[in-house]
Amino acid sequence: MNCGALNDPYLAKEIIDTMRDPLLVLNQDLEVICASKNFYKNFEVVENETVGEFICDLGNGQWNISALQQALRETITTDRVVDDYEIEHMFEGIGRRVMLLNARKFLSPHNGIQKILLVIEDVTEKKELQDELKIMATTDQLTGLFNRYKFYEILEDRIQISKRTGQITALLSIDLDYFKVVNDRYGHCVGDEVLKSVAEILKSTIRSTDTAARIGGDEFAIIIFNPRSIDELKSLLQRIISRISIPMNIQGDIIKIGASIGVSFCPTQTLNLTNLLKFSDDALYAAKGNGRNQYQISEHI
Repeated sequence: MNCGALNDPYLAKEIIDTMRDPLLVLNQDLEVICASKNFYKNFEVVENETVGEFICDLGNGQWNISALQQALRETITTDRVVDDYEIEHMFEGIGRRVMLLNARKFLSPHNGIQKILLVIEDVTEKKELQDELKIMATTDQLTGLFNRYKFYEILEDRIQISKRTGQITALLSIDLDYFKVVNDRYGHCVGDEVLKSVAEILKSTIRSTDTAARIGGDEFAIIIFNPRSIDELKSLLQRIISRISIPMNIQGDIIKIGASIGVSFCPTQTLNLTNLLKFSDDALYAAKGNGRNQYQISEHI
């Protein structure tokens, strides 16, 4: 069966093939009456295995998508109009696809039989680009940690939770000791590798519920949400300092740095983001002033 057999001029094959997005015409049993050339091209199926077939049987069952079948069933049995209904599916031959479905029921003027016009927009690349842009907007490109802006957004959320529940949010401000010496002596390429190594240390040391970020330069920060005890927090601080202090072999050079850490708390010290940052920074500078490569817990009340 071909589109010409429908005797519906606006569904003529020549018109359907001008559509940019893949298009299917289905009967009330969800069998394919005709398809546009871009449907065959985009989804790598052939006409003699498509026309006359139940849509879920296409591609040896690759189109057996429950959400798609449900949407089409509702379209043919009710007055539902499907607009930009997003479906993600893994096809065996062409891989993962994200599709926007638009479906309309209509009556054929030739015989009054109900049919469905289904347009399938493949938005896979668009979604991937959106995901990449989102990652770029929230992630430090060198280390893969969150960047300053995303970190502050998460920290503000944690502060709001602390306000409501009384659970502790600990903010760790971390500055690398002697990093400028490394940059000056070995160059920025080595310095970048050091920063990436420090990021891996932080990620592997904290819990999955905690958040690490690179704030800028050689400055890092961590949110410890609801620490179990102050002793456990102190143990974590010492582990971070000890691991960062281990000499690193970077491109054949043995690099030794340290880390100074300042800690502040919400809600016991403040309910304000600005003050929480200030108190941790003050404690950080105190740690540096006391000899570096150590932590200092803010005593501000």
